[in-house]
Amino acid sequence: DDDFLMDLVVVDTHDTLFFFTNRGRVYPLRALRITGDTSRTTRGAPLVQLLPLAKGEQVQAMLAIQNPKEDYLLVLATRLGEVKALKTGQLTNIRPSGLIVMDLEQADELVSVAQVGDAKDIVMVSENGQAIKFPVAGLTPRSRSAGGVRGIRLLQGDRVVAMGAVLPGSYLLIVSQRGYGKCTPLASYPRHSRGGQGVRTFRVNDKTGIIAA
Repeated sequence: DDDFLMDLVVVDTHDTLFFFTNRGRVYPLRALRITGDTSRTTRGAPLVQLLPLAKGEQVQAMLAIQNPKEDYLLVLATRLGEVKALKTGQLTNIRPSGLIVMDLEQADELVSVAQVGDAKDIVMVSENGQAIKFPVAGLTPRSRSAGGVRGIRLLQGDRVVAMGAVLPGSYLLIVSQRGYGKCTPLASYPRHSRGGQGVRTFRVNDKTGIIAA
């Protein structure tokens, strides 16, 4: 009840899942610790039984990283428009109680985490329909305890909804709160420097509602 599917990932029993929360923390969990359900219709195990989440702490992203020591590049984004590059090598030997991976400003929260892979650009989208695409090369990997840098400059009252890595030939699918959608090729978005306002990707009004995802 009052729940929804957020993510789906295929793992091996020996893989480690990394759960990133709105408070800028990450918790590791071996896949084998998650009990296999015997039926399609079971509810699954509440995360609070598997992770020491604090009151009000919510998981915002779940990544399966087979070997963090190989130093894959991650990008983290916050609700107020900040981004941070982080190497997965800093996620090794995390205690089960979790670890801070981003120093957040007051009233800000972590909203999205993406594995960069071969992507050359990052895209960020706001509630009021602004989107910015900027090069990954403009982000310098920082330490776990460091804060972020400006990814998108938001107008008053606007907030970041999502962030992702731009792969060649990929599309951006926008969905509004009232069920309207729009799909556009990411190649059609101009590449800007990090920290700008970006371009209009979706015209928000009373009929559509703000961007949901």
